[in-house]
Amino acid sequence: MTLSTNANGNPALLRSVLMTTGASGGCIVGYLLVAAFRAEPKLIVESVVRVLSTWGPLFVIVLVGMIYANRWAEAGVRAIEKNAEAQQQLATAVTEFTHKDDQRARETELVLDSMSGALQRISAQQSETHNLVVSLSQQMEDRARGAGA
Repeated sequence: MTLSTNANGNPALLRSVLMTTGASGGCIVGYLLVAAFRAEPKLIVESVVRVLSTWGPLFVIVLVGMIYANRWAEAGVRAIEKNAEAQQQLATAVTEFTHKDDQRARETELVLDSMSGALQRISAQQSETHNLVVSLSQQMEDRARGAGA
């Protein structure tokens, strides 16, 4: 089980749960910020200015880092999805190859069975012909002895 799938292998369900949870959290934080801004507008502005002035350029670095981390994570998820698709295609190809190999083995078995039957019939006819030749040969020898005596 990977991060992009649940126990049943359904990635859509896990994504939906994560997106719903994230959106709900964002809505709650947004509502609380709006409510606080309405109650004390100067407090929110002063807090934001204080944080920006305290962090200084580090705030911009962290913000840019978060943006790049988000892009990197999205690229990683896409790579994992492509890898999963490629593995599925490989599994399908191997299954098809195995099926074709089984079909070839069955066809070979049928051809060999047919050839075996034909060889048995030829062998039986050859044995009958041999016996007939031996019988005719003995009859001719018997007639030749009888005529010569």
